Amino acid sequence: MKLSSTSKIILGVLTILQLFAGLGIVVWVFARFLPKVIAAGDDPNPELFLGLFGGIVLWTILLSLFSTLLLVFYLIHAGTNKQTSTGVKILWIFLILIFNGLAEIVYFFLEVLPEKSLTAKLEN
Repeated sequence: MKLSSTSKIILGVLTILQLFAGLGIVVWVFARFLPKVIAAGDDPNPELFLGLFGGIVLWTILLSLFSTLLLVFYLIHAGTNKQTSTGVKILWIFLILIFNGLAEIVYFFLEVLPEKSLTAKLEN
C-alpha cells in the first residue's frame, strides 16, 4: 500500500493521538471523577454521578471506535505489505493484535514511514 507523505504524517499523528487520548481519559477519571465521587460521601447526587459517568462512557466509546479503525487499517497494511515475507507479516499481525497501540506506533515507524520497510531490509 503506497501512501503519500501527507497521508503518512496524518496517520502518524492519529496513531500517537490515540495513546494520548487514552491517557487523557485515565487522568480525567483520577483527577475529576474519583474526587467528586469521594467528596459526595454516603449520599451521592445521582445527576452529578450520571453526568460525570456519561462523559467517561462517551469518550471511551469514541476512543474505542477510533482505535478500532486504526487497528483495521494497520492489520490490512501489515497483511498486504509487499516488501515483507509471509512470516514477518504474520508476526506483525500477531504483535498488532496483542499489543495494539504500542505495536501500531512501532509498526508505523518501522514499516509505514520509511520508503522501504526496515524489516524488509533486515530480511535481505
